[in-house]
Amino acid sequence: MGRIYNRDELRPLSLFAPDVPVQTVTVEVDPLRTGRFGQGRGRVAEVIMVIQRGGELLLVNKTVYPAGIYRLPTGGVEPGEQPYASALREIHEETGRAVDDAGLLGVVDYDLHLAQAGHAPYVSYVFLAEVGPAFEPAPTNGEIDAFRWIPVAQLGQVASQLRQLPADWLPWGRFRAVSYEFIQCSIMQYNQGLRPVHAR
Repeated sequence: MGRIYNRDELRPLSLFAPDVPVQTVTVEVDPLRTGRFGQGRGRVAEVIMVIQRGGELLLVNKTVYPAGIYRLPTGGVEPGEQPYASALREIHEETGRAVDDAGLLGVVDYDLHLAQAGHAPYVSYVFLAEVGPAFEPAPTNGEIDAFRWIPVAQLGQVASQLRQLPADWLPWGRFRAVSYEFIQCSIMQYNQGLRPVHAR
């Protein structure tokens, strides 16, 4: 079996250029619910897909989430898989549509603090895929319950909503909110021509 890349391998990967933004953050996690962070499946890395159509971003909803909660499409990096390949695969799996390319927008490097159980690394690779006006999701895997397009400027509101979830979901909400605030800043800078998106 191959391996997946961990936080210590971030910089040596040829995927990264020196100016790729990396945000490092510590998040407290309930060790009984680490499956929400992919830890229950042995993951140490994921991809977050920022699918932009015009000035809007695609959000998804799953029935297991609290009522009214939407998030950016995400998925785990499988053993032996490059993050870029993960992003294209996950876009197809979660939307039912293929994209030709995606660029690296940034990286969030987490230190998950599991109360009384130590620490665990986790990395979110953020990829941007720009799609045309005809792009409409049509999922086939049964995991996604609903979709929503929102203006880029509203991603901060999504982050605020995640930070106010009930106690049972609050660690997950804070975990997601950190990356969304980072993404909102990055995508707005990119749309203004102030930050590059790097090829795979």
